[in-house]
Amino acid sequence: MSNPTATLPPIEKLDGCLNYSDWNFGMMLYLKDLSIWNSVNEYPTGDTTTETQKTQHDATALIKIGLMVKPTCYPIIRDAETAKSAWEKLSVAFEDDGLNRRCQLLRKLGQLRLEQFENLTEYTHAFVDIADKVRSMKKHNFHKNVRGKNRQFAMKKCKTSCISHSIPEHGL
Repeated sequence: MSNPTATLPPIEKLDGCLNYSDWNFGMMLYLKDLSIWNSVNEYPTGDTTTETQKTQHDATALIKIGLMVKPTCYPIIRDAETAKSAWEKLSVAFEDDGLNRRCQLLRKLGQLRLEQFENLTEYTHAFVDIADKVRSMKKHNFHKNVRGKNRQFAMKKCKTSCISHSIPEHGL
């Protein structure tokens, strides 16, 4: 195996909630490319990887994760002893699947205007990027703390907020 610090992927370093979703996806692909993703996601039943290899893979994955976060994120993973532990700590800290985040993304989606971009391709990429973030939010977490009538109120408030921010620009 090569030196873990020799090459780093062309992924923006993790800087918090703002780029966590993209960082998470990019790092997953990078760790899979290096054949060390199982250190984070567990080895399948019947895997023939030796314990020595697993230890080496875990150390390499932990180093790669640590090198791909900005220094402001170091305190979150500083005491992580495994790649899986570091990954989970970052997930808990930055994966925002709550109602507020969903509303922010839907509002941002509703406020996209072709005039904000140089061409249709850039506009389409921005639209798909936001839509993918909304789609990737775990549905069970979205409703976890909002129950019954409170959920209906929250959903209505979210939809109203998104609509009210987009109507004036459409002249509706």
